Amino acid sequence: MTKTLLILLYISLASCENNIKDVDNMVKSYDLPQYISEDVDIYHVDSGSIKAFIKAKKLIIKKYEDSTIREFPDGVIAFFYNHKKEVKLRVRSNYAYYNSKYSKIELKDSVIVINKNNDSLFTDMLVFDNKENRVYSDTVVTIFKKDQYWKGYKGFESDINFNEYKIKKTFGKVKSIYDD
Repeated sequence: MTKTLLILLYISLASCENNIKDVDNMVKSYDLPQYISEDVDIYHVDSGSIKAFIKAKKLIIKKYEDSTIREFPDGVIAFFYNHKKEVKLRVRSNYAYYNSKYSKIELKDSVIVINKNNDSLFTDMLVFDNKENRVYSDTVVTIFKKDQYWKGYKGFESDINFNEYKIKKTFGKVKSIYDD
């Protein structure tokens, strides 16, 4: 009995063969993160000047052959700076996702953007397209600007600094000089 068991064990072990390519493909198919960090502070510096500061509770990085994914499942708070090191844009969302292949940042869930003029935008989804230097959303957006507000029922698009924007299918209220 012992000899039979040993022979069966030997045959089963000897017959197991794994092609290294098959093993690599199996591991790649599991979409596992390479890095997970908590309580993250990210500084984006270019030519000695700070361009952005991002704070997040959690960062998950996944690397693929053609891109790197950075996912912030618990949201982000970000500050973008001008050449004078002044905050030109503040951004907050409950979820963020960056894909290096497309150079796009996608913000979701309770997105708030405030520019240097204190104009503010509220929406549930927003995309920063760095290749096109534009920001857009296809969901409902609300924009507040001093005594005015606009609602875009089909979203909006803007330059990257939120200085010039186009609101799609608008509704708005502008406070007149006669309003008390």
